[in-house]
Amino acid sequence: MDRIKVENSTSLEEAVREVFGLEMNGRTNVIGEEMNGEVASAYDTIGKEVRQETYAQIVEYFRTQTDCYAFRHKSNTVGTIVEVGCGSGLLSIPLAEQTGGRVIGVDISLGMIRLAEENKQSRVRELQEERQLFQEKLPEYCKTVGKKSEPLDNLSFYQGSVYELEMKDANYILCRNALHRFSDVSLALKVMYNSLGRGGKMYIRDLRRDAPWDVVVKRIGEARWKSEALVRDYIGAMAGMLTREELALELDALGINDYTIRSAQGREFAQEVEYTCVVKKR
Repeated sequence: MDRIKVENSTSLEEAVREVFGLEMNGRTNVIGEEMNGEVASAYDTIGKEVRQETYAQIVEYFRTQTDCYAFRHKSNTVGTIVEVGCGSGLLSIPLAEQTGGRVIGVDISLGMIRLAEENKQSRVRELQEERQLFQEKLPEYCKTVGKKSEPLDNLSFYQGSVYELEMKDANYILCRNALHRFSDVSLALKVMYNSLGRGGKMYIRDLRRDAPWDVVVKRIGEARWKSEALVRDYIGAMAGMLTREELALELDALGINDYTIRSAQGREFAQEVEYTCVVKKR
């Protein structure tokens, strides 16, 4: 892949032509739904090295925009949160820590689920060590007696397709940077919506295919250029993105009308290239 040609492209269409040899005709799915191998491993590495704070921020945006706080529930719990397209679990982990809800991460890629389990166990060990150090500093009379719950026992992962979600009573569905990978967006939205219980909310966060191309090029960044497979995946992913208007049309066609789409908050250029959508099930 010629980096200079990619960075000098004047549009997403030109970049897709350069990288994939394809002509775009509106939304174009060129990378498939499943992420494995070098791409999965590379995204996991970038996430752990440079994006930990970003994931914590995204969880807080999710909580704020969906009103996901335990004190608003009679049972004093936020209930069940399903993350669709959870990847290697780097968002699921702070989601479980910061909400206290029962978090279920689902991804079609078995490789990603294996990475997610590894990342969970790594975080569990960190939390256990933190707990042990804290307990050692306490005077004897302050130490609790009895069995303590294990860290992140409210988080689980399983391999599966978005089209095969079987639950009907999820309190929240979270889908971040995954909608663009679904070949049948309409069906994916329908299944996710139907997986919610009454009053449940779906939170979608993704990029816009019509985002300014010069900004998209900047967002590729040096970290991705360390692996050409990541750049290829990123450009291919952009080709599959929906615009805000296209997402609204998809929801309207499904008879879903209680939703809000807005520019995303977050790291550099988020407002220019990303959107969030909150859907409430009546």
